[in-house]
Amino acid sequence: MSDWLATISGVAPALAGLDMNMPGDIHTVPLVTGYGYWMYDYTRSVLNGSIPVDRLDDAVTRILAAYYQMGQDQGYPRPNFDTNTQDAEG
Repeated sequence: MSDWLATISGVAPALAGLDMNMPGDIHTVPLVTGYGYWMYDYTRSVLNGSIPVDRLDDAVTRILAAYYQMGQDQGYPRPNFDTNTQDAEG
């Protein structure tokens, strides 16, 4: 996993073993740089063969293995993605 805003390219880090880009490209990265490497471009890179599907499968397997190993699929509180509330979950 990358540090926040530390990934400055898409294909090379993925091929080197980076499984997850933090915090993701949806909000923060495009606001700061105007462009994100790990949202649509990661998909394009898999589709055009720059990143092998096996590498994507490996990343997904490792991310989900930790999710299940830590029991986050059973009785785990729902995350709260709304920073405008004091609610712990939902």
